Amino acid sequence: MEISNWPKDIVRPVVYIAGPMTGIEEHNVPAFNAAASYLQDIGAEVKNPADNEDPSLTWQDYMRMSLVMISESDAMYMLRGWEKSKGATLEHTIAQALGLTIMYEK
Repeated sequence: MEISNWPKDIVRPVVYIAGPMTGIEEHNVPAFNAAASYLQDIGAEVKNPADNEDPSLTWQDYMRMSLVMISESDAMYMLRGWEKSKGATLEHTIAQALGLTIMYEK
C-alpha cells in the first residue's frame, strides 16, 4: 500500500478513509482496516467509517456520521474503487470543497 500527497506540513494529520462499501463483500471492512493500520503506522490519526458498522443504520445515517468525521480531518485517503461509490464520490467532493489534502491508494 502506498499513498501520494501525504500532508507534510502537518505533524500528525487526521486522515479520513473513504471508499466503496455498499455491495462489497463484508462491506469492504478488511480494506478499510488495512488502510487504517497503514496510515497509523506512518503517523496519522485515523477516522475509519468502518468502525461505525451497525446493521440498524441506513446509508443516510452513515453519511451523516461520515460528514462529521470529514469535518474533523486534515486529509482524506481514497481506497481503490472509490469512483464507483455514491458515498465515496460525495465524500471526495466535500473534501475538495473543504480544502482537505486528498490521497489515493495506488
